[in-house]
Amino acid sequence: MPISFTNVCSLAGAMLLLATAPAAAQRPETCDSCASCTALLAKDGANAGLSGPIGALPNGPCIVVAGAGASFDGGNHAITGVAGAAVGPQPVVLVSGADAFVRNVRVVSGAIGVDVRGANATLYNVNVLDAEAGIVAAGAVGLRLERSAVKGGRVALDLGEAAGGVCKPGATVRNPGVVVQHSRFEGAEVGISACEALPVLSGVVVTGNQVGLLLGEPKADPKLAGTPGAADPFDPCVCAPSLDGLQPESTLFYSSGCGGCEVHEGWLPEVRGLGHEVRLRETGQANRPAQDRFDAYTRRCAPAIIDAIGTPGCVPNYACVATGARFKSKGPNGNLVFDAQLNSAEQVAEFAGQCNQQAFSRHAKGGPTCVTQAIRDSRFCGNTKADVSGARGAGSRLKGDHNACGAPTEGGFDTAAIGCDQPCEGTPEPLVPNTPEAPTAAAPISPTPATAPAPATGLPHTTVRPPSTVPPPTTVRTTTAPASSATAPATVATLSTAVQVSGPPRNPPTQPNAPGWYKWAGLAAAAFIGLRLWLKFKK
Repeated sequence: MPISFTNVCSLAGAMLLLATAPAAAQRPETCDSCASCTALLAKDGANAGLSGPIGALPNGPCIVVAGAGASFDGGNHAITGVAGAAVGPQPVVLVSGADAFVRNVRVVSGAIGVDVRGANATLYNVNVLDAEAGIVAAGAVGLRLERSAVKGGRVALDLGEAAGGVCKPGATVRNPGVVVQHSRFEGAEVGISACEALPVLSGVVVTGNQVGLLLGEPKADPKLAGTPGAADPFDPCVCAPSLDGLQPESTLFYSSGCGGCEVHEGWLPEVRGLGHEVRLRETGQANRPAQDRFDAYTRRCAPAIIDAIGTPGCVPNYACVATGARFKSKGPNGNLVFDAQLNSAEQVAEFAGQCNQQAFSRHAKGGPTCVTQAIRDSRFCGNTKADVSGARGAGSRLKGDHNACGAPTEGGFDTAAIGCDQPCEGTPEPLVPNTPEAPTAAAPISPTPATAPAPATGLPHTTVRPPSTVPPPTTVRTTTAPASSATAPATVATLSTAVQVSGPPRNPPTQPNAPGWYKWAGLAAAAFIGLRLWLKFKK
């Protein structure tokens, strides 16, 4: 078959992109049933992705993540649970392996939505609707829950055993090191039960429950002596990071494609010159060990930073680990959602400055008492029985600031102890529909963007605003993918657009094009190959 110059050029361009792009992350093996997913996830380091909606089993967990370091991506497909199993309450998803990474999981119904038993699990974009218990983590050390949502049931997030809406006396700390960021819990008897944990809660919304936040004063468990977080709130990503030299105020910078982002990287000297700590994911095959360390840290501590990354092209992203703030993420229809506008060194410096300011005001630089304000920038409002419940001494180690709490409280608890210095203004809009439809295995449910609650007055710490005068974009290419025109009734809405920043609407920033020499290199390669083929055929 004759080879055209156009085909040769396309081939040369593709070869050039493959040669210059960083090594792609391991693609998940697809699974389409409880059994096939569980089989894949039994191996250490496994990476499995659900290909469509499935129904759970009546006599045990549907999906078990048992392998150490295993990753499971639910693809936002509905996993329908079964309530009242004959063998007792069973989880729809059971995370038993250590260092597991579970994301984009949507559970509907069942006795327990997600049961976490393995140490140091990371749950990102996990949504549970109408399970008897949403997410349970009794006994799990180092749980990290980010940008997730639970609605309905007896308890939305169970971090300690409660009976009749109160903590059992004499509870011991069984799951230290819990961190919950930018998540929402609503419509349950108890929103967050923290009887047997000392969690770090940052940017959470707890509303529409009977009791919003249920606090206890757990006694230290002798078996956990020496475990970070066993006696005080502890965020291992900030207080004991695995990246050498990382500071609490560090801003992470991740880019992909075309050997990095020359425009954004060109801004870094100016940003660092202003005193901001910015850590860059290095590019190039020679830096693979450093890339692996960076990727392992972000998977655990900043999963949102890689949520909008793709190749080819420069796709920069920034994140602040101390606060969970991010530049952009992938929306429910594949389009990019921008939480900030970063089109200049000045705007990047402001983003990093927000991280710097908040980290220094709320964290020390190390030690077992690294977290000084455990509950911050959160809303406990609109719960019918009590927004915060617990005896006056309960949660005395969970100091906080810039939280919005309403009345009433229960048990004599003083909300000033957790920094409730903001009023509850307005009613937070629901994250998920009030009258959901039950899904079936044959009918996948498409998520829809959620509307963010209006931030309470005087809560500046979760807001990243661009300067009043925005410099013109540095390029003309945009990476925003077109949103799908198809619509479907949503049962569980993802939180990818639920945690937004305040301020006027902003146009999505454009991203820099690849450096011009790539284009000339591609043309030169294509011309060379074409000339060789022409000479060969001429002979």
